[in-house]
Amino acid sequence: MKKIYLLLFVVFFQNIILSQIGGCFDGISTITFSPIEETNDIRMTIESQSCDVHYMIDSNISSNNSEHIINVCYLNTGLNLQTSITNNLILSNINISGEQNITLNSSFHFGNEANCSSPIISSDTFNFVLSTPMIASRQFILSNSVFDEKKISLYPNPNNGVFNIELPSQIDNAQLNIFDISGKKIYSNENYSSDDTIQINHLAKGLYLVKVIVNDTSQIVKFLVN
Repeated sequence: MKKIYLLLFVVFFQNIILSQIGGCFDGISTITFSPIEETNDIRMTIESQSCDVHYMIDSNISSNNSEHIINVCYLNTGLNLQTSITNNLILSNINISGEQNITLNSSFHFGNEANCSSPIISSDTFNFVLSTPMIASRQFILSNSVFDEKKISLYPNPNNGVFNIELPSQIDNAQLNIFDISGKKIYSNENYSSDDTIQINHLAKGLYLVKVIVNDTSQIVKFLVN
């Protein structure tokens, strides 16, 4: 039987909350599915957070019967102010009958261009099963638990290209990738141990980003070269 793929219409609205309190990571924190009265549509509310000002730059949804794939991507602007963003996607004609399987692929990017091909800071995939028709909202709390206990710290900051990174106590080693503000990778270490000294010669003055990867989870730390 020939498979039919439908592109669902997507409408999204964006609310931004700025904060400098507490820990942060680049990723999705909460997903809420809510039925829309007198329709077969479901509102999917995606709350994301970042250590910097960020916003959603693209989203698309494809559907094959009861299988739905949602792709969203965000741009991290590099402006150092923790943000929480709420985006609402309208999933058309999905609140019908039976189980609906939803896959959400999210990615966070940085660089000079606002597009989904910019260098990736972090990415995650989440899977949800909804029994329809829904009559009440369902909320899913997500977390980036690897880094919950203690934030990664980089010192000294600012520096001259010589510095150390302290990992959370439960992490023995991590993969490091360091980028300049344009997104160019300038350093990589596949097996970094906490507090090992990093020395990168001849770095120009400016802002740099360290992507710390543990398993499939990542966190961004920024530093200045003066």
